[in-house]
Amino acid sequence: MTREEAAGIIKECKDKGFKHTFYTLTEYHTALDMAIKALDREPKTGHWIYDDEYSDLLDAIYECSCCKRILIVPYEAKNEVYKNYPYCHCGAKMAESEET
Repeated sequence: MTREEAAGIIKECKDKGFKHTFYTLTEYHTALDMAIKALDREPKTGHWIYDDEYSDLLDAIYECSCCKRILIVPYEAKNEVYKNYPYCHCGAKMAESEET
């Protein structure tokens, strides 16, 4: 089954309702499995959100835009957070936002 066929099966079953299509349950499940695997491979992109409310002269505090993980770095390393932490533990690749 190709990606296009899988997408067509899922779209038709969504639009018409499974009972009104000619696909077997096995074909439908195969198409769903392909979709899930494709989503798992899709890279996540996030950015570090600087928390100026809780940051001080000793520590700079950031939050992941995807999973909300808190990252505490020494204040003097604040400008290198993307260089030192290019990925979050959730797997998101951190890209600098326009605000940064």
